[in-house]
Amino acid sequence: REALNPRPGDADGHNDLGCILTLTGDTAGAIRELEQAIALRPDSAPSHNNLGNALHAAGRSAEAIAAYTKAIQLKPGYAEALDNLGIELAGAGRTAEAIPQFEEALRVRPNRATTRENLGRALQAQGAVVAAQGDWREAAALFARAVALLPDSIAAQSGLAVALVNSDRLEAAVPVFQAALRLDPKSAELHDNFGQVLNALGRKREGLEHMDEAARLRLGAAR
Repeated sequence: REALNPRPGDADGHNDLGCILTLTGDTAGAIRELEQAIALRPDSAPSHNNLGNALHAAGRSAEAIAAYTKAIQLKPGYAEALDNLGIELAGAGRTAEAIPQFEEALRVRPNRATTRENLGRALQAQGAVVAAQGDWREAAALFARAVALLPDSIAAQSGLAVALVNSDRLEAAVPVFQAALRLDPKSAELHDNFGQVLNALGRKREGLEHMDEAARLRLGAAR
C-alpha cells in the first residue's frame, strides 16, 4: 500500500488507488482516496463515477446514486455512469427511473450487450410492477420491449402473454404463448393458460390438448 501512496496533490494517483482498493474490497479506503481525488479535481466525472462504484460496493446505495448522477451532470452521455446509475436505481426498486438511464447508455453505445440486457430486465421488472397495478396495456407494452431485448427470457415472454390476455388481445397472445412454451415446454401453468386462451378462441381441441398436458405435468410433479 505504501508503494502505491499518491504524491500530495496527485488527483490521478488518489483516483487510481481508490479504484484498486475498491477491487480489493477495502471500500473505506477506496472512498477516502476517491473523495481526496474529487477534492483536488471536483470536475472529474470519472472520479465521481469511481466513487459511486466504491459506495455501491460498500452498500451505500443512496450515496452511490448521488455520485453517479454527479458524474453524468459533469459529462452528459457518460455511458458507463449511466449504466451504473441504472443498475443502482433498479437494485433499489426504482425501475421506472432506471429505464431512461439504460436507454441513454444504449443510445451512446448501441452495441453493448450488457446494457441491452440491463434495459431488458428493467423493462421486465417495470412490466410486473405495472401489471400488479392493473394497467395491463402498459404492462404489455413494457413486456413487449423486454422481449425484443431478451427473446430467451421466459419471464418476459410469459409476462407479455398474460398481459395480452388481460387486455383482451387473445389472438395476439397465441404466438407469445407458443414462444414461451418453446423456452419452457414443461411449464404446467403455461400449458394451462394457453389452453384456456385457445378454448376461448374456439380452438377447443387444441385447448384441451394443452390443458391435458398441464394436468399430466402436474401429476408427474406430485409423484
